[in-house]
Amino acid sequence: MRVTFLLTIWIGLVVPSAGCSKHEESVDSEFDKIGVAECDNYFKAAEACMRKNPTMKAAMEPSMKQNHEIWKGYAATSQGKESLKTTCKASTDALAAGCK
Repeated sequence: MRVTFLLTIWIGLVVPSAGCSKHEESVDSEFDKIGVAECDNYFKAAEACMRKNPTMKAAMEPSMKQNHEIWKGYAATSQGKESLKTTCKASTDALAAGCK
């Protein structure tokens, strides 16, 4: 299951990150909070990236929804929340690199 989780994260980051502009603060979020600050920050950054480059929304949105559901499930336990901190931070960093 961990391999599937990491693979989902990797696919969700590599495919949509090309062509995004620098992220900005989100006004309205399509995604409810997960309860892990690093993950909530990731979704804010991803939405800002999609707003800057609307053509990327079609490519990014499906993986964003999938990541949100998976991460929300992991956040249901304290052990899952701890592992998500590292995963979401790395995801945010990778997204920022692709959304310059």
